[in-house]
Amino acid sequence: MAIGLKIRNNGNIIVADHTYKNLTLRQKTRLVQNTANTRREYRLVFTVNCSRTGVVAFRSLGGWAGVIWYNQISETQKQIELSSYAPISLDIYVFDNPVDAFRQGAVGLRIRNPATGEWTFDSRCRYMKIMGYANGTEFTETVYQGGSRLPAAIPVQNYRRDYSGSFDTGSGSVSETSGHNLQMLCSGNNIRLLIDEWTYSSGGAGGGGFNGNRQSGTPLVMFVDVTGY
Repeated sequence: MAIGLKIRNNGNIIVADHTYKNLTLRQKTRLVQNTANTRREYRLVFTVNCSRTGVVAFRSLGGWAGVIWYNQISETQKQIELSSYAPISLDIYVFDNPVDAFRQGAVGLRIRNPATGEWTFDSRCRYMKIMGYANGTEFTETVYQGGSRLPAAIPVQNYRRDYSGSFDTGSGSVSETSGHNLQMLCSGNNIRLLIDEWTYSSGGAGGGGFNGNRQSGTPLVMFVDVTGY
């Protein structure tokens, strides 16, 4: 019988064994947007160095922030767009494949995959520590409680139900784009989630039936422990 090592956290999630290779913290940055656009929205678009296997977690520190866009734009970069009706302040955490440059301090515990010879765990790395998952609910606030730990949120699958088209007014039409996106706010060691609605119209008052496209998705958020990061 084979003998190995497997370490789980108190949520029964594996954090180290001889086959599981976790992601490590590669970057932490604070971003602020205090200037509104002509539609009185505070938009924040940022690009980070992150491979396709990496993830970006964030904590909204200054009001509700909506995830408009979370996408891999190249093999080495992700782009994220956030929107709010108040100034945005947030911390972002980039977790990606471990590299030697981010291993700090003296060597402690290391675990190797005996089949490949590859190191799967090194105690010098600041690994991503998964706390749990939650689904957002439309127009109903969901609170994820971090307890004594400081959580950050990763949109595993965002929710953006879009309506884009026109309404017949009887004497012409008005174009309208509206939708729902995932909003989040950090309050102490808790993260509040909400699916909220936004609308943008042009050409006058709407009326009659809607002609256009509708898209939908199911929101899923993963929470990671960034205490001390």
